Amino acid sequence: MKNQYKQQRLQLVSPEVATVTLSTIPKHRLDNLCRATLHAVERYFELPGVREEYEEWLKEYRKQNKS
Repeated sequence: MKNQYKQQRLQLVSPEVATVTLSTIPKHRLDNLCRATLHAVERYFELPGVREEYEEWLKEYRKQNKS
């Protein structure tokens, strides 16, 4: 069966940045990606100290970015 979606290459701009055109990705694939990402973030925040470190970072961020 032919792939009905054009496969697009991800162009890496740098090791930290990738360009992705979300409109070219089928909705069910985006949903799966979002679900997996959310699950990974939830697991990460369950690690000891991660939430506390994030709360401290957020406090400092809000202090520096007051409008």
